[in-house]
Amino acid sequence: MNDHGFTVLMLAAAEGHMGLTKALIQANVDINAANHEGYTPLIAAAYHGNLGVLKALIRAKAEINAASHAGHTALMMAAYKGHLEVVKALISAKAEINAADNQELTALMCAVHKGQIPCVRFLLQAAANREHKNCAGQTAYDLAQQLEDDNTREKILRLLNQ
Repeated sequence: MNDHGFTVLMLAAAEGHMGLTKALIQANVDINAANHEGYTPLIAAAYHGNLGVLKALIRAKAEINAASHAGHTALMMAAYKGHLEVVKALISAKAEINAADNQELTALMCAVHKGQIPCVRFLLQAAANREHKNCAGQTAYDLAQQLEDDNTREKILRLLNQ
């Protein structure tokens, strides 16, 4: 573990080093070891869009719904960054679609906030709760109305109204 609490596995997951990830899993390292902020290798792989590493961690039984101290899950991070295939893999692995972070933001709200249209579409098709409210009392629809890009805003609002 380095000064920031990152394990070798977390760094390998973040950088997408499949060979090192597999070797560490085979060496029985703690695949759920978190850094000082509570982020795990699975969350790091999801955030950086490293699908192969993410799938290897899932097969090794990484905690799919592990959350950072801020409440961020791998699904939220993947949705926020727009990594659609990672979002699909996490949902397929039974990630909690409506989990909320410490600000009551869900994966759907993260995707809406960043204008990630494909992720918004998929999460809605997978039955994400579009009525959930964050700590400010806002729904995904309210967050979509705040998007600056007119085209993105209109597309997401249409999806949320279906």
